[in-house]
Amino acid sequence: MKLQEYAEYLAKRSPVVWIEGVPWNVYRSILQPLSPPHQPIKIDRAQLRDALRRTKARLARWSEGWDTPPCGWWHVCCDDREYDLAKLSRNRRRSIKKALRSVEVRMVDRPWFNENGYEVFAASFEHYGPGAVKMTREQFVQAGRNAAECPGYEIWGAFIEGKMVAYMTCLVLEDMVEVIINKWMYEYRSANPNDALEYTLTRHYLVERGVRYVTTGRRVVHHETNVQESDLTFGYRRVYCHLRLEMSALAALVLRSGVATWGKYVGLWNLAPHTMRNIQAVKSLVDIARSSSNAAVDR
Repeated sequence: MKLQEYAEYLAKRSPVVWIEGVPWNVYRSILQPLSPPHQPIKIDRAQLRDALRRTKARLARWSEGWDTPPCGWWHVCCDDREYDLAKLSRNRRRSIKKALRSVEVRMVDRPWFNENGYEVFAASFEHYGPGAVKMTREQFVQAGRNAAECPGYEIWGAFIEGKMVAYMTCLVLEDMVEVIINKWMYEYRSANPNDALEYTLTRHYLVERGVRYVTTGRRVVHHETNVQESDLTFGYRRVYCHLRLEMSALAALVLRSGVATWGKYVGLWNLAPHTMRNIQAVKSLVDIARSSSNAAVDR
């Protein structure tokens, strides 16, 4: 799918702003470019600040440079065009082979998934904690119908005895693929369906379709997770780049207040944990961006 098509799809449901020929969209109150992260972009700070005001995003975030020396910002990617089981560690090979003996992995079409995917989706929330809110079946089906308008979404299912027990949704954009959703039924974890899924789709895109890379996303700062560490055992690696930010006036004011530091001493983490987590995540991003603000960038 071309970038223009993706921007047009998203623009039907949320604001898309164009800056120096690149579409940007707001995700979780962060304005970010829709283009693949390895593609260099031009930045007009005045246009960016205007876009922040118009979209009411709290900050703008983008990556600069690609595959730089190690730093505090990265995307987890696999770009081995000869990707194969033999290249993985002994333990990971064993777990994938075990999974592939009982798990069938295949791509599923959107209409079938809309009718049959909710059970896996709902089951995955059983282990997300009390604050997790899942969609109803009707909302799930409607979201699937909306997504069907985007030709870049591809869904992979893991099946045990004909029953789908896990799935991953990928976005195929330009010359890269991003894994954007992974849901599974916890009761089938011993069969390692996610191992079968990740290995099979990674090999498919890299070896059979020849994309530049498959990514499972950028560094996570909003919450703790070991998922990205697990991805590294599947032949993925950290592709380093430099984090750049433009803050909204409100976000800058909140950070200058120091609430991320003194808030824990006056009980704000207990009173407003979600808000404080967001503030701490923004502070972490600012610290990462500052650490590489003077770094040389290879384009």
